Amino acid sequence: MSSAATTGDLGPPSLGRALVACGTERVLTGITEDSQRLQAGARFEELSNLPGWLPPAYARHYTPHVLADFADCVKRTGRMLAGREQPKLSSTAEELAAHAILGEALRSTSDRKPAELAERGIRDRGEALEALELIAERAFQDGEMLILFDPELRTIMTGPLFDELQVADLAVEAWFTPRTR
Repeated sequence: MSSAATTGDLGPPSLGRALVACGTERVLTGITEDSQRLQAGARFEELSNLPGWLPPAYARHYTPHVLADFADCVKRTGRMLAGREQPKLSSTAEELAAHAILGEALRSTSDRKPAELAERGIRDRGEALEALELIAERAFQDGEMLILFDPELRTIMTGPLFDELQVADLAVEAWFTPRTR
């Protein structure tokens, strides 16, 4: 059982906060890089970062304005994930941001050798994984937003499963609007 669970502290331990900060920084850097590449004429599929963080089915909607809004959301979500209180991810964009942040935090531990991890205060990868799992458990109520990455999304959007899932609105602009449920 983690120390946070035994002490009743809802906030992630310092290792978790450090990993979230690293993941947040990596996502923000990736958004900047890919946004510049998009503006230079690259196709979404050619980008290094965004295809893993934002659903490819919506690529034509990822304007500089939407990406700037997503970057702001990543900053806000990073603060929520590192905070002491239970994170309240209230929009699809915040869930996408949390998914990207935690994924990059995980990659940041996988990409480094044990000596590099030790320099960052990480004794072993297992400890880092446990910290990230705790944060993910606190953050995600369900995996509903992952449906946006499904290549069969267009069929789902018109079928009875869509109504059953109660996905409020899949328009990109609606991703940034807090849900009321």
